[in-house]
Amino acid sequence: MTLAVGFSESDMRKVSIIIPVYNVEQYIEKCIESVLKQSYENIEVLIVDDGSTDNSISLAMKKCLNDPRFFFFQKNNGGLSSARNFGLDHVTGDYICFLDSDDYIDPHFIKKMITEILTTNSDICMCNINIVNSDGAHIKYDRNDIASYTNNNDIFLCCNTITAYAWDKMYKRSLFDKMRYDENIKTYEDSQFTFRILYNRSLSHVNEALYNYVQRNGAITKSLPNTLLSDKNKVINAFYEFYDANKKNCNI
Repeated sequence: MTLAVGFSESDMRKVSIIIPVYNVEQYIEKCIESVLKQSYENIEVLIVDDGSTDNSISLAMKKCLNDPRFFFFQKNNGGLSSARNFGLDHVTGDYICFLDSDDYIDPHFIKKMITEILTTNSDICMCNINIVNSDGAHIKYDRNDIASYTNNNDIFLCCNTITAYAWDKMYKRSLFDKMRYDENIKTYEDSQFTFRILYNRSLSHVNEALYNYVQRNGAITKSLPNTLLSDKNKVINAFYEFYDANKKNCNI
């Protein structure tokens, strides 16, 4: 894919990539390597150490080889939402992406997403997902479908027309001016947040699987934390609160 007519690498915008890190020493090098291989170079990478107790951060630092685009931050463990919010408080880019530290991205992930978002002047661009195992073997694909999202009025993403994930999307930085993840939710934090940031935004889509979602043992989505039920209730309450605030404009 070439850059859109009228755009060049030099005048395209800076993209901030936020990578929360917590005890992923088996995966972090592949994650960082995929960022280093990006064909689009105008990026900053915010690696947020959320209180790791293993060698994740030292391995990440060695992999970066003093690349000045990488910035390391350390904080007490507070969970994924807390780490993402910390990153959001420190970004300087025009656009924002999230990358989980046990996943990895296609070499043209940033270039294709930023080209699409600028060409369409959209608020959020999304891509498809390649779901893989820990060895990188393909399991299945997930596809985002903006037309189905619109036609089905799938505001709460209950029909799975668009994923609730944070990391298969690129966002205008300004969308986060008054929005942050709920740090009291330890699971399903994306479900509580993504439908709200998507609502009433202009959306675009790169119809390629540019994000590799690794299914691994011990991942937060594969365990049953003691906050599971309370987090589900918080997400449901977020749906009700959103509906009450927007029901005059929502055909739900």
